Amino acid sequence: MRKNRLLLAILSCTILFFGCSKESQSHYYITHPQVFKETLQNCVENMTPENTQSYECKTAIALYKNLVILTKQLIESPENFGRRILSLQTDIAALQTQFNTAKRNKDEKLTAEVKQKLARLCAQLEVMLALVAATESPGS
Repeated sequence: MRKNRLLLAILSCTILFFGCSKESQSHYYITHPQVFKETLQNCVENMTPENTQSYECKTAIALYKNLVILTKQLIESPENFGRRILSLQTDIAALQTQFNTAKRNKDEKLTAEVKQKLARLCAQLEVMLALVAATESPGS
């Protein structure tokens, strides 16, 4: 069991490092929870059309909604949640191979499409892994 966990952690880090290196606002919020909390609180407390239309508020609110949904899914079925993570990692690895092939073949259109898909899946994976890390019990 420990061996599988270690392998999963190594695979996750490798995929995140090589396949998901693009910095995004959601990534920043995931890695800086206090800033995320303050931004979200500011958006809710100062609910004006200009404020809620800002990029920061849109991103923070969307991330919050996504976290609520994912937390519910994790609580309802940790096993299925884990399977979704593994599936995402497999999809990312396949897309990374496809991206490298397209890049090698100088297929710029396919490279751009795959890069966009990779970014979306990496962002999903990052949020899911952060949620698992945040809810993991200290002794496990």
